[in-house]
Amino acid sequence: MGNLLDPVEGITLEQWAGVNAKIVAGTATDEAIKAIGIDAPKWDRVNNEWLTRMRNDTSFTISKIYAAAFNAAPAAPAAAAATGGSAPVSPESYPFEKWIEAM
Repeated sequence: MGNLLDPVEGITLEQWAGVNAKIVAGTATDEAIKAIGIDAPKWDRVNNEWLTRMRNDTSFTISKIYAAAFNAAPAAPAAAAATGGSAPVSPESYPFEKWIEAM
Protein backbone atom coordinates (compact mmCIF):
# COMPACT_ATOMS: atom_id res chain seq x y z
CA MET A 1 0.00 0.00 0.00
CA GLY A 2 2.95 2.36 0.49
CA ASN A 3 2.79 5.24 2.90
CA LEU A 4 -0.44 5.50 4.88
CA LEU A 5 -0.80 9.16 3.89
CA ASP A 6 0.04 8.80 0.19
CA PRO A 7 -2.63 10.28 -2.08
CA VAL A 8 -5.19 7.85 -3.47
CA GLU A 9 -5.35 8.18 -7.24
CA GLY A 10 -3.91 11.68 -6.82
CA ILE A 11 -6.41 12.75 -4.12
CA THR A 12 -4.86 13.80 -0.81
CA LEU A 13 -6.33 13.17 2.60
CA GLU A 14 -7.04 16.89 2.95
CA GLN A 15 -8.88 17.01 -0.39
CA TRP A 16 -10.94 13.98 0.61
CA ALA A 17 -11.85 15.62 3.92
CA GLY A 18 -12.75 18.88 2.20
CA VAL A 19 -15.12 17.16 -0.22
CA ASN A 20 -16.76 15.24 2.62
CA ALA A 21 -17.22 18.50 4.55
CA LYS A 22 -19.00 20.00 1.54
CA ILE A 23 -21.22 16.93 1.18
CA VAL A 24 -22.14 16.93 4.87
CA ALA A 25 -22.90 20.67 4.61
CA GLY A 26 -25.41 20.01 1.84
CA THR A 27 -23.53 20.16 -1.44
CA ALA A 28 -24.44 17.43 -3.91
CA THR A 29 -21.67 14.87 -4.30
CA ASP A 30 -21.35 15.46 -8.05
CA GLU A 31 -20.85 19.17 -7.43
CA ALA A 32 -18.47 18.68 -4.49
CA ILE A 33 -16.15 16.38 -6.44
CA LYS A 34 -15.93 18.84 -9.36
CA ALA A 35 -13.72 21.02 -7.17
CA ILE A 36 -11.05 18.31 -7.15
CA GLY A 37 -11.56 17.38 -10.81
CA ILE A 38 -12.82 13.81 -10.56
CA ASP A 39 -15.91 11.86 -11.59
CA ALA A 40 -18.23 9.71 -9.48
CA PRO A 41 -16.57 6.32 -10.17
CA LYS A 42 -13.16 7.69 -9.20
CA TRP A 43 -14.67 9.36 -6.11
CA ASP A 44 -16.16 6.04 -5.05
CA ARG A 45 -12.77 4.32 -5.32
CA VAL A 46 -10.93 7.14 -3.54
CA ASN A 47 -13.56 7.43 -0.80
CA ASN A 48 -13.56 3.67 -0.18
CA GLU A 49 -9.76 3.52 0.00
CA TRP A 50 -9.50 6.45 2.44
CA LEU A 51 -12.27 4.94 4.59
CA THR A 52 -10.43 1.61 4.62
CA ARG A 53 -7.17 3.28 5.55
CA MET A 54 -8.89 5.23 8.32
CA ARG A 55 -10.55 2.10 9.68
CA ASN A 56 -7.25 0.20 9.72
CA ASP A 57 -5.14 3.06 11.13
CA THR A 58 -4.52 2.03 14.74
CA SER A 59 -2.36 5.14 15.33
CA PHE A 60 -5.32 7.42 14.43
CA THR A 61 -2.98 9.52 12.29
CA ILE A 62 -5.48 9.70 9.44
CA SER A 63 -8.37 10.57 11.77
CA LYS A 64 -6.44 13.47 13.32
CA ILE A 65 -5.44 14.95 9.97
CA TYR A 66 -8.90 14.31 8.55
CA ALA A 67 -10.63 16.06 11.47
CA ALA A 68 -8.42 19.13 11.12
CA ALA A 69 -9.00 19.35 7.35
CA PHE A 70 -12.74 18.63 7.68
CA ASN A 71 -13.18 21.38 10.28
CA ALA A 72 -11.10 23.85 8.24
CA ALA A 73 -13.20 23.40 5.10
CA PRO A 74 -15.52 26.30 4.31
CA ALA A 75 -19.26 25.74 4.75
CA ALA A 76 -21.19 25.03 1.59
CA PRO A 77 -23.52 27.70 0.21
CA ALA A 78 -26.39 25.17 0.29
CA ALA A 79 -25.93 24.71 4.02
CA ALA A 80 -25.94 28.45 4.61
CA ALA A 81 -29.12 28.74 2.56
CA ALA A 82 -30.71 26.02 4.68
CA THR A 83 -30.40 28.28 7.71
CA GLY A 84 -32.24 31.05 5.91
CA GLY A 85 -29.00 32.86 5.29
CA SER A 86 -29.12 34.33 8.77
CA ALA A 87 -25.87 32.73 9.87
CA PRO A 88 -23.35 30.68 7.99
CA VAL A 89 -23.15 27.04 8.97
CA SER A 90 -19.72 26.34 10.33
CA PRO A 91 -18.04 22.96 10.17
CA GLU A 92 -18.15 22.96 13.97
CA SER A 93 -21.94 22.74 13.78
CA TYR A 94 -21.60 19.18 12.54
CA PRO A 95 -19.12 17.41 14.81
CA PHE A 96 -16.63 15.00 13.31
CA GLU A 97 -17.95 12.20 15.51
CA LYS A 98 -21.46 12.66 14.09
CA TRP A 99 -20.06 12.52 10.56
CA ILE A 100 -18.31 9.23 11.39
CA GLU A 101 -21.57 7.85 12.78
CA ALA A 102 -23.34 8.89 9.58
CA MET A 103 -20.77 7.11 7.47
